[in-house]
Amino acid sequence: MKHKALAAASASIALLALAGCSAGGDGSGSATGSTTSFPERNITLVIPYDAGGSFDPAGRAYASLLEDELGVSVIPENRPGAAATLGTKFVLDAEPDGYTIGLGSGSAAAFQPLVSDTGYDGVEDMQAIAKLGDSVQAITVRADARWNSIKEFIDEAKANPAVLKIGVAGLLSATDLQVSAIEHTLGVEFVHVPHEGGSGEALTSLLAGRVDAIVTTVNSVAPQFAANEVRPLVVMSRDEVGILPGVPTMISEGYEIPGSPGQLYFIFGPLGIPEDVLKVLEEASLKVVQSDEFKKFLDGAGMQGEPLGIEGTTEDLRANQDAYATLVETLGIGK
Repeated sequence: MKHKALAAASASIALLALAGCSAGGDGSGSATGSTTSFPERNITLVIPYDAGGSFDPAGRAYASLLEDELGVSVIPENRPGAAATLGTKFVLDAEPDGYTIGLGSGSAAAFQPLVSDTGYDGVEDMQAIAKLGDSVQAITVRADARWNSIKEFIDEAKANPAVLKIGVAGLLSATDLQVSAIEHTLGVEFVHVPHEGGSGEALTSLLAGRVDAIVTTVNSVAPQFAANEVRPLVVMSRDEVGILPGVPTMISEGYEIPGSPGQLYFIFGPLGIPEDVLKVLEEASLKVVQSDEFKKFLDGAGMQGEPLGIEGTTEDLRANQDAYATLVETLGIGK
């Protein structure tokens, strides 16, 4: 662990100072007056996706820096499956003591409960702790693919219904939803190929030639784009993404597609965590997100950082849930 002794001392001082500090970041918290001894042992950070992809690196970067803030080991644990709902449910069922927390996605928190039986009802069933950032989705092909633009790809799909295969993070995942929105709006039909392991597994399928394209977050494909292994055809945002220079947006290419919200990354736990423990986790998480090291990671991953505490993250998740509900109603895919 980096600078463990120094981090432990820093954490002890920070904990004693909590009584006089506010939650910071988004101004959502207030001092608790607590002198809690939390944490006294290792913390588990559940990542509900396979290693690789976009979520796993973000979770591990956060865990490494949180260790330095709290002075204990923060152990990443991958629990993938069912479009990230298995790992999410595991966290929600954990003892509410602050020692099991999770890396959340807007999709698993706000979308999946609308379309499948997840065992939880959405945002109101989880305790938000802090927001790490956002990412947007991209439609990506291999570097040697025959399509030079999203128009060529869409035109071929119109001429050959249900032939082109698009890899998505999982059945009824946010990326699967985005493909459905494209089909609904443009009158095309693709073969959806779900990958329960998430975007990392989908990227592997693309590079192996098992699918023609994938829809995933831009940070999932940025290293392969830089290495000229893949070629994003378009990003699903209103503005171009700096880490993918020259890649157009759907709007700039003339397509108005109702998009799913950009993927939201946040830290959460089960309901019932003691208030003083929550404040420690919130304060430490905000310091991580605001640190130069984490900002450098976000920039390199093509993500936009947004340090929000408990209140701000909860509001953002509710807005995500409302946006997903509108899209689900438009597509007629609710449970």
